[in-house]
Amino acid sequence: MIHSTIYLRMRFFGKGSGRELGLVIDIGSASVGAALVLLDGEGAPQIISSTRHPITVSVNDNQSSFFHAMLSSLSEVLRGVVEYGLSTKSAREIGSRPSHILCSLTSPWYRAQTRVVRYTQPEYFTVTPELLRSLLVQEVKRFQESALKEERRGASNSEGYIIDSTTISMKLNGYQTAEPFDRKTKSVEATAFLSLASQEVIQGVEHAISKYFHTENLRIHSFPLIAFTLVRDLFINVDDFLILDVSGEVIDLSVVRGGILEKTVSTPLGRNSIIRGVAEAFHMDPEHALSLLRLYGSGSAERSVIGRIEKILEKEVASFNTFFGSFITDIKNRHVGSVPRAVFATLDEELLRWLLAYFKKNRIDKVVFGDLTFNVYLLGEQLFASYLGFTKGVRRDPFIMIETLFLNNRLR
Repeated sequence: MIHSTIYLRMRFFGKGSGRELGLVIDIGSASVGAALVLLDGEGAPQIISSTRHPITVSVNDNQSSFFHAMLSSLSEVLRGVVEYGLSTKSAREIGSRPSHILCSLTSPWYRAQTRVVRYTQPEYFTVTPELLRSLLVQEVKRFQESALKEERRGASNSEGYIIDSTTISMKLNGYQTAEPFDRKTKSVEATAFLSLASQEVIQGVEHAISKYFHTENLRIHSFPLIAFTLVRDLFINVDDFLILDVSGEVIDLSVVRGGILEKTVSTPLGRNSIIRGVAEAFHMDPEHALSLLRLYGSGSAERSVIGRIEKILEKEVASFNTFFGSFITDIKNRHVGSVPRAVFATLDEELLRWLLAYFKKNRIDKVVFGDLTFNVYLLGEQLFASYLGFTKGVRRDPFIMIETLFLNNRLR
């Protein structure tokens, strides 16, 4: 049972390799962010510069144009890191370029599945890393083949490049264990999270980064895995939860049960669909629509404008409720009585302000859906205050915060 209080781990950090410079890149559906961070394996990392640039596309742009617009935004933020981030006092004190680079991909730049691999024998055998690796190699190959078939149905022949192949749970003879190797068993059940991106995306991203930084220590992961890993490592009393990622063009919703990331689904909703709705309703371009929404979020819009904007928000909220309700119904149908009640959410900062204005609230901490009440925890500055530092004036970007903590924790 999930209570409304969650408990942070008393010791999230451990012994590490000291202070190093890192680069965090967040590639979303509507913008690209980048931050120069001071990593510390023995303590809290510090974000010393942060920038974000929109992915600018027109209504009639195709997938290829969208991809090249993303690469253009990526180059823009990397240029900003070089020109401004590396000139900061903290970066100069380290005296080097980033030694670790993390790039996070959100929808639609990746696809993912959680797969269960089973292996049984009539006689006892010893579990080894080599055995697990061979089982995962076969599963990865099947995942790539199924993804390629889907791409071809979509008129694309781009092969998939695996970015995540992570074992998140192991069972021996039906019992879960954190230390499976060198143990005797008759059966192995491994749950693995797999994700891939097209070779075009991976090669384009690597090429863009290589113009500014060495890429030997570049790691590319999907955002759901990053968020799942951070929540699992950070909160001690939450094994069942939902991860809600609301950004520009796409919402990702993941379910975690028993510490296993079971499923992630997406829907084309987000900040930009609201902007387009306002632009259409007021017969204006997206830039002016965004300005109008900012006035609304700050409480400065005229009363007649507020009513029209809230009709658009009502429609968007209804679409989200349909999506969320379908997801919850699916969980109920597959696992009776086991719907997680904790929701860890990342929201675009401006979108959050619009929603708070719409719901007439100072914060969003609970969501009621039918007979279920969900406790909402926003993954951002307030929750991470004890685990992150910021140079004065640095933007508080929730996605960058999550990715910085993930990278820092991998260096322990």
